Amino acid sequence: MSIKENIEKIKTDIDKYKTCSGDVLLLAVTKGVSSEKIREAYSLGIRDFGENYLQEAINKMDELHDLPVRWHFIGHLQTNKAGKVAERFSLVQSVDKIKLAMVLNDRAGDTGKILEILLQFNLIGRENRSGFNPEHLQEVEEIFKLPHIKVRGYMSMAPFFPDPEDTRPYFRKVKDLAIELKEKFGFEANYLSMGMTGDYKVALSEGANLIRIGSGIFGPRTY
Repeated sequence: MSIKENIEKIKTDIDKYKTCSGDVLLLAVTKGVSSEKIREAYSLGIRDFGENYLQEAINKMDELHDLPVRWHFIGHLQTNKAGKVAERFSLVQSVDKIKLAMVLNDRAGDTGKILEILLQFNLIGRENRSGFNPEHLQEVEEIFKLPHIKVRGYMSMAPFFPDPEDTRPYFRKVKDLAIELKEKFGFEANYLSMGMTGDYKVALSEGANLIRIGSGIFGPRTY
């Protein structure tokens, strides 16, 4: 299928499976995707693109500087790269530590901007997975007070299962977590970023309003 056909199919699925009350943001994940294909997706109405690696993203930003793209950083982010990310990206989805949030806040302040972020939660429970522990929500309370970043919601990933239906409990936890954080801190999440190519239909049915789709739009990656 072409990029156009893939986008049309995903938009049809969004209308069919979504349970959120508003619109769903379709984020095109472009790791390993050429600038030419990004231009094609842009011409078809996609405006938000997600990158995992800083240098790859910067190369594409420079090549596509004529397009008013909204770039999301979605990969694991080290604090020593936070300055460039704060400068070049519109939204950082993978804020998984208080230290990282504080560094992004300082760097955004240096550039005179308010940086939008999502807090990444580890709902799988493995210590080697990135994300805040949902059992220690007091860790994130201070992040809401930082002056140069704006928390827009939450991001999480489910484990891979051959049957996407098995991801449902993990996505349900994200929605429950958003409700709990609203009750504790009065914070209303704008985005629940959950669901990728293999499981986005389940995520939509559990309340996702931001889905991250790579191969489902661009086809299998070549490296």
